[in-house]
Amino acid sequence: MSAYALETRGLMKRYGGLVVANEVSLALEKGARHALIGPNGAGKTTLAGLISGTIRPNSGSVWLFGEDVTRAGPAQRTKRGLVRSFQITSLFAKLTVLENLFLAVSEQRGESFSIATPAAFRRETLARAEALVTQFGLGPVANRRVSELAYGQQRLIEIALALALNPKVLLLDEPAAGIPSSETGVLLDAIETLPQEIAILLIEHDMALVRRLARDATLLVQGAVIARGTVASLLASDVVRQVYLGKAARTIPAHA
Repeated sequence: MSAYALETRGLMKRYGGLVVANEVSLALEKGARHALIGPNGAGKTTLAGLISGTIRPNSGSVWLFGEDVTRAGPAQRTKRGLVRSFQITSLFAKLTVLENLFLAVSEQRGESFSIATPAAFRRETLARAEALVTQFGLGPVANRRVSELAYGQQRLIEIALALALNPKVLLLDEPAAGIPSSETGVLLDAIETLPQEIAILLIEHDMALVRRLARDATLLVQGAVIARGTVASLLASDVVRQVYLGKAARTIPAHA
């Protein structure tokens, strides 16, 4: 088996004459904590779509644990352990928080065929869903419909759903976007306590989050990889300060 949990090889994506992914190659080892950074319009979310299978590349390939999954759809990649969260929530709004998580755990456990079976008879599945509720501090709203909750709480549920699918590789697309600062700590704590063998690719513009959650990073500009290295070395580099952070770089200590 490959040493890499996730690998992209020369991914290219064009829309007419516009190149949004320009021969992007990445390699994440098992247990990686890797951030993908870059200015708005750099192609970060497009790259996440190419990796997760929601966007088809013009050329190049995507590999999971040494297996070429370029032609596999999103559902097939999820079954192989690649799970992505989105910037915009996609939940069953009319169901409760616990019901959403119960359905996700059921899918992961291959119990979708028995969805009509009362939850009381599927205690392990229910226990896993309840554990996720506790992990993300969602107990007070567990039995409320998702449609009744604030956006920040919905984002927490979305990340919990991603974890319910038991990922081996987890793509987090701006996980804290829209979450009030008072609730961000719960989310970050949950991410930090994920099993060490899970490889995480974090798409994020908040450098404080990048520093806390990632060890290594790749800088993407206009669809191309400009630099890669440890988070500390990249954020201290002139290229990141000039191309990505600009004037704001002066407010970010290089040694942090």
